[in-house]
Amino acid sequence: MLTQEQIQECQSNFNLSYHVNFAHICQELVGLENKDVLEVGGSLPPDFVFDYLGVKSWTGIETPDYEKSLQETGGITHTGTIIKDIKNISDYKFNNRPPTRYNFYLENIEDLPEEYYQKYDLIFSIATFEHIHKLPLALDKMFLALKPGGKLFSMFSPIWSAYDGHHLPNLVDQQGRKFHFGDSPIPPWGHLLMTPPEMYKYLCQFTDIETANLMVYYIYHSPHINRLFTEDYLAYINQSSFAIDKIDLIFMHPIELEAKIKLEHLYPGRKYFQNNGILLIASKQKNKIINLEQQKFDNKNEEIGTMDNSEPLAPSKLICVDLGCGTHKEEGFIGVDVIAGHQVDVIADLNGNFPFPDNSVDFIKAHDFIEHLPDRIHTMNEIWRICKPDAIIDISVPSTDGRGAFQDPTHVSFWNINSFMYYCKEFPLYLAGCQSHYGFKGEFSIVSIEEKQSAHQVIHVHAVLKAIKSEETSYQLNFKDINLIIFPDWNQSINIIFEQMINVCQAIIDHPKNSDITLLIDTQKTNLEDAQFLLADVLINLCYDKNTGINNDKFPEFNLLNIHSTDEYKGLLPVLSSRIVLEHENKEFINQTGLEQLPSCTLEEFQNASH
Repeated sequence: MLTQEQIQECQSNFNLSYHVNFAHICQELVGLENKDVLEVGGSLPPDFVFDYLGVKSWTGIETPDYEKSLQETGGITHTGTIIKDIKNISDYKFNNRPPTRYNFYLENIEDLPEEYYQKYDLIFSIATFEHIHKLPLALDKMFLALKPGGKLFSMFSPIWSAYDGHHLPNLVDQQGRKFHFGDSPIPPWGHLLMTPPEMYKYLCQFTDIETANLMVYYIYHSPHINRLFTEDYLAYINQSSFAIDKIDLIFMHPIELEAKIKLEHLYPGRKYFQNNGILLIASKQKNKIINLEQQKFDNKNEEIGTMDNSEPLAPSKLICVDLGCGTHKEEGFIGVDVIAGHQVDVIADLNGNFPFPDNSVDFIKAHDFIEHLPDRIHTMNEIWRICKPDAIIDISVPSTDGRGAFQDPTHVSFWNINSFMYYCKEFPLYLAGCQSHYGFKGEFSIVSIEEKQSAHQVIHVHAVLKAIKSEETSYQLNFKDINLIIFPDWNQSINIIFEQMINVCQAIIDHPKNSDITLLIDTQKTNLEDAQFLLADVLINLCYDKNTGINNDKFPEFNLLNIHSTDEYKGLLPVLSSRIVLEHENKEFINQTGLEQLPSCTLEEFQNASH
């Protein structure tokens, strides 16, 4: 593994820059030692790859098209390439150079011949994908080049949707001033916010017209970059044959809210503008694993849209809540309002605690509602509290930039598009101040945010947020088609409680629809950690002592309920199927919460009904 001292040594000795750091990241995440490596888009020197990275063999492929596209600027000038020293490109074709321990070809990966298929343990590609025009074909060829179980490691930036995604090459104007993508008069995201004529007019303020012409050519028309957005890369990668081990949006750059709104308006469906690049690790294996934030959001919307209303919530297994639903509850949602109505499932005053447990809700809709709650910090705290990690919150609220915020006498809090800066990680200074000084306990990220105008000069802010929580530290509730609940009396001896839990869990595991069942276990009057240990002991006992066969695809959920107030049980009532009556249970708490109205059955009745 490269040390910091070796990183600096290699950068100096081999005239390399970011290449060494990226190779070190690859070492840490994937490993390079003793591997047959195919480098796509580069030519790292043999002394570096053998002496410092410890590879078994190294094959570099670098396209001559990139050098050709930059000829007007003097060709490739970045470090880490030998292409500019090569006199005869034809000597470096696949057919003219038989493979050895170290190989270098001036070819396109898209043209990789069949004899190079299944030869490599690892594909290493840095600062390259943004230059590949036939990316689907390139990914196919990389997949074919790998041995079974081989991996693709790629880090690439800046991409077109980034603040400096124009990828301006090194240019010198008539006054001797030097420009490149890291140092130019082009404002952040200017290449996306301006048309080519607008950019040309803008650049003429800073340089001569010939250089301005050349800059516009390289920004918008030159083939040296592919001009793909983040979403394009994610879609192409997802469509490839690779199984995705890791995708990270990297090198984040802060963006002003006004610029983000303009970009999303100019490029509908595009939401990722802050990341300068992408880190990808993918494998050559049969089963594909997809872990994309946008897909999580799309999948939730798709599941919500396909709910079977004859059995609310069951097909989706998502808990979706419509706050302040009134008479317009979204189908498949749990409707919550302070006034009873035929569409209201839970009657609750949301000036206090919201009637749901921590980490229990997948999707929240709050349209024309939060302005009726006086304490904005409390509102956002409660929304965050009841959300599972990555839950989606869909908010529509009248803005103070229009008349709607003030015209309604029942509005008691006032919002505009800037209000959400205090709760979202895209604005770290505002968020930190809100957390440290104003009492906000959570964190959101912005999926999208925009202003919408309607009649009578009313403007709404439509914000779609995502709850940011650690899945490791957030004990979340997972619901299924059949949601059962028990209320152990934790004042009983541990032996009595253990025996009850064994019997109930065994009966649920034995049920023919066990994979459709969630058992909720109330933990009033006990420590959550103690309850977790007890439940773990029960399940271990069932697995080993009682030889209970466990199939992860056909296994029920066992969730501990960590409830802070009796009101939080109100939100569970619409999704609870039945209470299993225990011989020793917390009857006093059952009566307090109103759960005595819930259908109930004894354990014996539950077992008999399953046969």
